[in-house]
Amino acid sequence: MSSDSNKLPQATVECSTEDDDNANEHGEMGAMVDRLRSSLEGVQNSFSTIYSALAINLRQSFEMVQAMNSMMEQLLLSNIRIKIDIQEDSIPCLLTIIISNTCQFPAQKASCNLMFQKKGEDEEAIVKIECIDSIVQGSKNSNNSNSRLKSSSPLSIFVQKSCVGSSTSDALFTLPPQTQIIEKLKLIPSELAQYNGKISLEFPSPGTGKPLQKEHSFDLCLTK
Repeated sequence: MSSDSNKLPQATVECSTEDDDNANEHGEMGAMVDRLRSSLEGVQNSFSTIYSALAINLRQSFEMVQAMNSMMEQLLLSNIRIKIDIQEDSIPCLLTIIISNTCQFPAQKASCNLMFQKKGEDEEAIVKIECIDSIVQGSKNSNNSNSRLKSSSPLSIFVQKSCVGSSTSDALFTLPPQTQIIEKLKLIPSELAQYNGKISLEFPSPGTGKPLQKEHSFDLCLTK
């Protein structure tokens, strides 16, 4: 009897040791899981910070590009000028149009339109036009405004040889920097009256491609 009673406490001690080992294992696994969770949260926070910084940088870059495009568009439009000179002494009268680009950037893929309306009317009036002369003048050195000008004689930007009488040319052209185009047109109205004239120059933005337009309106009195 005494030998059996001595064995029972030993078994109890062995079970207690196994329970302690299991508890230690569970504790270590729990600590490992906690460390892993903390590491994952740290990585996630780091990625969130990086993505936020990238988003801010991309937004700032986009806003900068937009601002630069807007500045270039305003610069182009402010440096493109349209002037006219009208000789109404005879019929057909002579209209001289001067379109100049004093900017350092070209206006590419440009098109021009010349339209007339009778005063007090909304419909476009029929006024035939015939090109007498078309000259492109540009300085040899854009940095020197006093340099000698050179001339050439291209097709009219308003009238094509194949469609004399049309007020719009389908041909696209480029208005280079420091260059002006001088057009001399005969105007032959369908009837003598007072007209409102409008010259429209349209070209795409160099940055965004959206259409930019420069207009010049004038009065024309053809009553003789």
